[in-house]
Amino acid sequence: MSRKARRIVFYALVAVFFVAGPLVVFFSKGWRFDLEDFTLKKAGAIAVKTLPKDAKIYINNKEQKRKTGFLNETELFNLFPKNYSLKIAKEEFMPWENYIEVEEEKVAEEKNIILVPQKLEREKVAEGIEYFQTKGENVIIKDLKGNLLKEEKNIGKGDFISASLNFERILIYDKAKKGFFLKNLKEGSSLNLGVLLNNLSTREGRKDATVIKKAKINPDNAQEIVISTEKTFYLLNYEKMFLNILENESVAVFDFSGNEIVYGRREKIYSYNTASKEKKVLTDIKGEEASKIERSVEGVVLISAKSGALYVFSGTETEKISEQAQSFVLVNNKKVVFIENKQGEIKIVIIDLKNKERREALLGNKEVVTAIRCGDENHFFILQGQKILFIEIADKNSTLEGKILYQAEIDNRAISFYFNESGKTLFILNTKGVLEKINYFKEVL
Repeated sequence: MSRKARRIVFYALVAVFFVAGPLVVFFSKGWRFDLEDFTLKKAGAIAVKTLPKDAKIYINNKEQKRKTGFLNETELFNLFPKNYSLKIAKEEFMPWENYIEVEEEKVAEEKNIILVPQKLEREKVAEGIEYFQTKGENVIIKDLKGNLLKEEKNIGKGDFISASLNFERILIYDKAKKGFFLKNLKEGSSLNLGVLLNNLSTREGRKDATVIKKAKINPDNAQEIVISTEKTFYLLNYEKMFLNILENESVAVFDFSGNEIVYGRREKIYSYNTASKEKKVLTDIKGEEASKIERSVEGVVLISAKSGALYVFSGTETEKISEQAQSFVLVNNKKVVFIENKQGEIKIVIIDLKNKERREALLGNKEVVTAIRCGDENHFFILQGQKILFIEIADKNSTLEGKILYQAEIDNRAISFYFNESGKTLFILNTKGVLEKINYFKEVL
């Protein structure tokens, strides 16, 4: 090669270096050339995690090639800052579709996408059912003839009231006999609470009316039952034949777990410790009266007032968290989830009790929600009319926070349902009196 040719090559390479070098640097720093408006822009990305894992991903209706990483996430790079339509689909599943905003140098994450099959496999549990109650995997059924059944075994007639944690002992109300009965399912015995209470009252020289209005077993200690009669509020230990008067008046609203009885009298909420025998005022919901109380073993107390207001007592503080809560559930003693109906707007609200964070999402349908259960912190089951809906709410870190991202109809002829959060089983009682269970969510939640 001649000297002149070598110079030409050298200067050409230098020119390429000075032209291409900055482009390489710009590219490595995330800059891309946008052919739509002929400008340089910094790119962003979308990270997606789906169940089923083989669902197809579409951006602006164009299928994307999945490059699944270590955490089963698919990252879609080199996207210009703007809104994109994101669709997740699989044959025979209800698709997930939303618009998602991509920002410069940021990754928009949607890592909780769960698709529901168009036809869910169902297992018939029983038929001819009036209602059912569950605790974990234990199911108590009342059939249309008035019989109570557990694992297809007839355990008596009446209405289920409460049970011990292991379901070996259950409390029922027999309308025909006008009494509360404690059933020991392991031993096959039955105890008439009214007769026992009358005998113990007589022994102690009391002449209280002993018609029991309400009662509940301590789920953590089945020997203990809290009882409210027409005139008195008692704690009964039927094995020790011990009767303790907590209040000399009837109490309509109470709950019992661990060593604590929590109950309401007018605007005050009291607690009684069965171990220390200490009674104290837990909190005061001034100007209100409790209609429902739920206490967790860890001591979190949810109080629903007759006005519709919802209060939470945690540790030493009482906070009103809603003016109008229709249905509520405590999740792992860390979050309260409830349906709020405020000025005609129906919302799902999640409140983190530790950091006081509040998330909410507006339900498009204004029909009253009568029940809600949690699948996980972003997925919920609700009963709206006769429809059971599976709903995904945007994560608090999502660009879509505050939106309902997915809504799949599970059933449209339901009377009631229950989702077992530990076993991930969904039980549905339909209008034909058939109780079914769905196991699909064990695979995805």
